[in-house]
Amino acid sequence: MGKKLTILFLTLAALLAVSGCAKSGETLPPEAALGEETTEPDPPAAPAEPNEPEPEPAPTLSERDQGWVDDINYLREQIKDNHYDPFYWCPEEEFDWKLDQLAAKVGELSDSDIFFELSAVIAGLGDNHTYLGPPSSGPLANLYYKECFPIDPIHREGKLYLQAYQKGYEQFAPYLCHEIVAVNGVDISYIWRRFEEFRYPYSVAQGTRFENYFVPSFLRWAGCGYQEGFTLQILNDNREVVSLDLPVVSYDELSAGEWLGPEVPKTAAGGNWVEYIQDGENSCIYVSFADMLVLLDGLEFSDMEYYWDFAEETNVLIAAHPDCKKLVIDLRSNSGGRIGPDRYICEIEAPSIEQTYALVGPSTASAAMTVAARAKEELGAVLVGSPTWQFTEFFCPMIENNHFATLPYSGIYLAYSDFWYRCPDDIVKVHRDKKGRLYKWENTILPDVYVEQTIEDLREGRDGVMEWVLAQ
Repeated sequence: MGKKLTILFLTLAALLAVSGCAKSGETLPPEAALGEETTEPDPPAAPAEPNEPEPEPAPTLSERDQGWVDDINYLREQIKDNHYDPFYWCPEEEFDWKLDQLAAKVGELSDSDIFFELSAVIAGLGDNHTYLGPPSSGPLANLYYKECFPIDPIHREGKLYLQAYQKGYEQFAPYLCHEIVAVNGVDISYIWRRFEEFRYPYSVAQGTRFENYFVPSFLRWAGCGYQEGFTLQILNDNREVVSLDLPVVSYDELSAGEWLGPEVPKTAAGGNWVEYIQDGENSCIYVSFADMLVLLDGLEFSDMEYYWDFAEETNVLIAAHPDCKKLVIDLRSNSGGRIGPDRYICEIEAPSIEQTYALVGPSTASAAMTVAARAKEELGAVLVGSPTWQFTEFFCPMIENNHFATLPYSGIYLAYSDFWYRCPDDIVKVHRDKKGRLYKWENTILPDVYVEQTIEDLREGRDGVMEWVLAQ
């Protein structure tokens, strides 16, 4: 009996042990039952990964594209190292971004397109004494005006007109002083907007430099190159649109040709000269003062004796006409040159003169602003005409310094300002922000009296501004 109980207890114990293992969720491998050492099974092998592609090397630029990239970086360095204050208006980050964007797409652009794009970046600095010029020699000589048109447009009253044409292209004769409305069917206002991308945004040149860029390369860049050749859309006498073929000629042909157009009054022709003018009972001593960089004896900058002689010639003429009460100093064609000739005004002796007029316009700039200021200060002049190209304070180059750099690949020259100039204070009140800087709207000098040379004046060969002055 005892033996049977013992066997029963052992059987029950075995069953309880097996039951405990099942409840705990553990499953022993067969080897464990034999008392052998257990080992973890090897993890399954990871699936083989495909070979990662090696990064492609950066594409190698062509010699031409690399040359342009080097030029862009060289221009960046020159501006930052040499300009008096390059980021007075334009933030440095914006300047760098524009150049980086251009460098990334040089392979997509023609050489002349890159010139215009670079010009737009430089114009964004807001300094019209910092600019680019096409190379005069080398493979890219005359970069953007290798090809030209045998016509000359002019800006008047916010519109573009045909001012002159070259002899041999008489098909344009009936349309002199007529309004140009399109090129290749592209509206002139759109072309004008493209031009304004490389105008100086903080000066008011009123588009007068548009004429200088009316060449095939600019019009292609502006968007008119979608078809072969060029046509000009111009208005006839009935204001109907007429399309004329616009021939392309070489720069050498253009230089050798004879220009034909309306007769230009002597008082609108520029130069330095003085004359007594009488119109009926009205008269004046008229001084055309357009050139402040007179070339004498092969020297780029003449000494002051030339201007002293010019002042003496003026004084002699004033003394010879003591009954003449008006003095007119014409600065409409004076885009400046250098400070020094402005002292001409201080040498004028005019005891018989009762009123002086200084004529100004959208080409009056730089050192000519000082002449206008001195005319007001010394002679009590009234400014007559239209707004000037520039304000009384501006960046400019010091003539004594080397203020040019040449881009090594293209040969484009870069002119930059290394000085900040202030005119005499009498011409206009200057306003400044908290940092002591000009406001961007201070970009021109307004005349005291607005009188503009109109397209009708041009058609009739008259000088409307001088007619107004003589009538006073």
